[in-house]
This record gives sequence, C-alpha cells and structure tokens, in this order.
Amino acid sequence: MMVKVAGNILHKFDWYATLNEWDPQEMKDYLCLSLTGKASEFYELVTDKRDNLSFINIVEKLERRFGYKELPETTMIIFSNATQTNDETIDD
Repeated sequence: MMVKVAGNILHKFDWYATLNEWDPQEMKDYLCLSLTGKASEFYELVTDKRDNLSFINIVEKLERRFGYKELPETTMIIFSNATQTNDETIDD
C-alpha cells in the first residue's frame, strides 16, 4: 500500500518512498532521517510524546506545523491545469 504525501516539505521524501516501494511503517521509520532543523526537532518532540502515531498522523502534524499557504495565483494555475483522469468520476 502506497501512501501519497501532500505538502511541499515532504515532496522529496514521497519521491524516495515511491522509488523504494516503502510501506507506511517503513515510511515512518525513514522519515526521521529525512528531516533537518526545526522539522527534525518537531518530529522528535511529537514522537517522544506518542510513539504509537502512524505515519499519516505524523505527516499531518508536520504539515499543520510547517505547511505553506499557496498564493491565490498559484492555486488558480493549479486548478486551471487540473484534468479528470479516465478512472475518476465527476464526484471524485
């Protein structure tokens, strides 16, 4: 099962995880090696308090803490370039 990581901070990590076909537990195990600076300190703080957090929970906490807000122009460009894939319904 592959988990897609959203957000700018973890884009490169997601690429490595995809190439190596890591499952969510492996992604959790390797995430701490990929983070530096404040993100690494935050990861340590979060996982020290609750070591049973899933990879998804950790990523959500990182994105809430370090996530970026896209400029309206960037969001509009992304939206205007969005396309529906063959396997997506209108509701997706």
